[in-house]
Amino acid sequence: VVNFYKGTEILGTAEYTYGQTPVAPTAPATYEKDGKTYAFAGWATTEGGAAVAIAPVSDNANYYAVYVEAAYLITTKDGKTTYYPSSSVFVDLVGAMPENSTLTLYVDVTITKAYEIKKTITIDANGHTISTNGSGIRFNMYSVGNLTVKNATISANDRAGAVIGAGYADIVNCHAIDCKITVTPYIENGEYD
Repeated sequence: VVNFYKGTEILGTAEYTYGQTPVAPTAPATYEKDGKTYAFAGWATTEGGAAVAIAPVSDNANYYAVYVEAAYLITTKDGKTTYYPSSSVFVDLVGAMPENSTLTLYVDVTITKAYEIKKTITIDANGHTISTNGSGIRFNMYSVGNLTVKNATISANDRAGAVIGAGYADIVNCHAIDCKITVTPYIENGEYD
């Protein structure tokens, strides 16, 4: 017998023959607790343990849903959502975003390297801060790139580096502090210091 739990709640139980690999039930993708979002990360063999691969049956077994604090959410244009933990690298996620998708932040981020945006994407900072840690343009758009940043505080280390350069950008409900913006942005309901 193999059981699958989320905390003390049984999500599924089934009998398997020796050597058969159990099929896990669908665990809730996320849950909210104390104002934080947690995303499903896999199954563990002990409650509170690390996620492991589900192994072929050799005896009775219990698996427990593992959740990690979500730092990022990517929503595609068709509504598919994927959560990512804080160990994910922000600009790598930006690079992996499909065309016309939205990256929502649940944490403040510091951009540590430049990224060229060659597609249409939205970054919804969800009230968080996007900052840079050095000089140089951090988001560089070209004629094919279109970046919308909304609900953010954007900070660029005393104008040492532009957060957004070249191309087209929409900046919505943002507060920019000590930033160089080398594009002609459309700014809606925001401030630029």
